[in-house]
Amino acid sequence: MNRYFPVSLPWRFCLSEGEQLLVEDFTRSWVINGPKIVVSSPYWRVERRKGIILGSADYLHLRNTTTGELRSELGPKLYMLDAYEEVIEKLPATVLKDTQYIRVIDSDTGKLRIEIGPNRVYLNPTEKVVAPGIEQGLSLESGDYVRVRDIATGEVRNEIGPQLFFPELNDEVIEQLSATVLKDTQYIRIIDNDTGKLRIEIGPNRVYLNPTEKVVAPGIEESLSLGSGDYLHVKDIATGEIRNEIGPQLFFPKLNEEVVKQDSAIPLMKDQYIRLINLATGAISVERGEKRIYLQPDEIPLDKVQKTINVDEHTAVLVRDRETGVLELITEPQLYFPTSKQEIQEKRKSIPLADYETVVIRDQAGRFCFRKGIDQEKAFFLEPYCELVEFIWSKGVHKDERSLRVTHIDSRPKYMSYEFESRTKDNVELIVYINFFWQIIDVERMTKMTDDPTGDVCFHARSVVIQAVSQITLEQFLAEFNEIVRHAVVGMEKDFYEQRGVILHSVEVDSIRCVDSKTQETLSKIIQETANQISLIQKQVGENEVNEIKVKGEIAVEKIKDELVQLQNQNAQKEAMFEGASEALRIKRFLEELGDQLSLEEKISIFNILRKQDALKILSSCNAQVYFTPPDADLRIESRMNTSPIQI
Repeated sequence: MNRYFPVSLPWRFCLSEGEQLLVEDFTRSWVINGPKIVVSSPYWRVERRKGIILGSADYLHLRNTTTGELRSELGPKLYMLDAYEEVIEKLPATVLKDTQYIRVIDSDTGKLRIEIGPNRVYLNPTEKVVAPGIEQGLSLESGDYVRVRDIATGEVRNEIGPQLFFPELNDEVIEQLSATVLKDTQYIRIIDNDTGKLRIEIGPNRVYLNPTEKVVAPGIEESLSLGSGDYLHVKDIATGEIRNEIGPQLFFPKLNEEVVKQDSAIPLMKDQYIRLINLATGAISVERGEKRIYLQPDEIPLDKVQKTINVDEHTAVLVRDRETGVLELITEPQLYFPTSKQEIQEKRKSIPLADYETVVIRDQAGRFCFRKGIDQEKAFFLEPYCELVEFIWSKGVHKDERSLRVTHIDSRPKYMSYEFESRTKDNVELIVYINFFWQIIDVERMTKMTDDPTGDVCFHARSVVIQAVSQITLEQFLAEFNEIVRHAVVGMEKDFYEQRGVILHSVEVDSIRCVDSKTQETLSKIIQETANQISLIQKQVGENEVNEIKVKGEIAVEKIKDELVQLQNQNAQKEAMFEGASEALRIKRFLEELGDQLSLEEKISIFNILRKQDALKILSSCNAQVYFTPPDADLRIESRMNTSPIQI
């Protein structure tokens, strides 16, 4: 607190640290700072005042009262005013954190400045903070950026993170954006709106658009991952030129390029080929394996992938020269690939012939030639402009279908069946089923005279049999039907078959039946009765043969039994002789062991006693009964328990 003292009396002032006296006399003013003892003059006007304590964040705005000059005084300190200074205001410093800034404008000059934290900002006396005051810097992460316009020049620039962005004096933040993140398989097209210039950015990358740039639709695009065997047709929009891009690769188009087509290569194995045609020139080319075919922009396949033809003794290939139209048969063994001028007409298999087979070939002039299995060359290829003649013969039991297709004519004898109707002299309508045993012996004559030998043979046979049967009765026909048919078919018409290269070895009637059901029933009964008689006869013959075999078997068994009895008797005699000899030898040995002291009668008596003891042991070991009788009694006892009598 300032204190004024009058000047009429002298005063003693004891000034401590931080105090001062503002002294004024008639001409000037000055200050006396403590610590000090001051004795005033009677002519002084004295003002005692305290010094101003400024902290580390305080400052003063001061004005010189004589000059009007403004200045600032910054703490920390104890500030003692000069004699001609006055405090405009005491202010705290504006503290800015490391993320803050302020704009400061000088009111006198209009000059702007920016103060960026971390900092203490001390404003000059003519300065003030521009609204809104303390502002936050823009924290730009990696991938963020801002567009900033220089207000003075209108120039726009990018500020890219990571950073803490503080605008400069004339900067204006237009917008904050995030970079376009591209993966390693992505790209974008960017156009500059001012220049119209295009550029392409390829991942992996972060793309920061310039202020005049924008992303061309559709935005982020996926690159084309081409595997091994994949390829692209890529067109240069500016020149119209198309080129191939072949995998494996990750394809990113250039500025003026567009993908026309994505496709896979055509794999060719070692035994494959493909024909290609150039749409621009019309030229045909042949590509052979083993490789991958990447079609050029003007090429397309003329057909599918073809397997080469292995030309050997069994396979040939007929080709046509596209320029001359001439046909050529390739028979030289090889793995055949056609040239660009050749066109394969067909693959021809060799025609093998058995010894009994013949084929007819028609040449370009329509002449027939004949190949036989008995020729030296048993297998052959059809020459160009020749064809194998196919005959269509009648088939079926009535030969009313011409659908049997024959190329290889079999010259072996064979059977053929045929059924037709005929009428006897007594007006009985019959259905006759006959079998032919026939053979083609001359193919050349057959080809010359007929194209249906089976039909000719059967229809001719029907004609002659109908004529023959019409002249006899049913009874006569049934009695000798085989002979009648054979004579009609074979006996009188040999020239007909020989003219057609055919021979009939035999003709037999397989069955006959009547068209009328009653007549057929009667005929069936007659045939059944005849069959029954034959069956009974055969049955009796069979039974007789069985009885004969049975008697012969019994005789043989009896003979075997007789031989068995004889063998058993012989064996029994041999066993008895062997047992007797063994017993005699045992008795002889016993008598010899008794020594010479005993007579022969005594030895025999001892032997009999021992035999009796043996007999008693045997009897005691079984269920036998023993009866004792006087020795002079010839007594026999029959036991019911044993059927054989016991003599004692």
